[in-house]
Amino acid sequence: TPDVKPHATMAGDWRIEGMPWPFSISIRDGVPVMVWNEIRQGSLLPVGDDTWFTPFDWATLTFERDAQGAISGGSMTAAWLDKPAKLLKVASTP
Repeated sequence: TPDVKPHATMAGDWRIEGMPWPFSISIRDGVPVMVWNEIRQGSLLPVGDDTWFTPFDWATLTFERDAQGAISGGSMTAAWLDKPAKLLKVASTP
């Protein structure tokens, strides 16, 4: 679904519940990028509305929206996770 565009509220600082690895998402030239650190970062590929695939981590992120339509949380599924993990938004990027 290449016509799916990232919502601006995806950008910000995130963490995976129960995991010690924070990450951020930035939007660069209309493409969401998942950033773990200065070296480890990669594009998120659209799978559907509010669902993105990260080939670098071989994982799928599904975002949830609040009543105002902003992305406020979500879940991550990956082969290396026992079960879907909750995504927690720590801070938004203006």
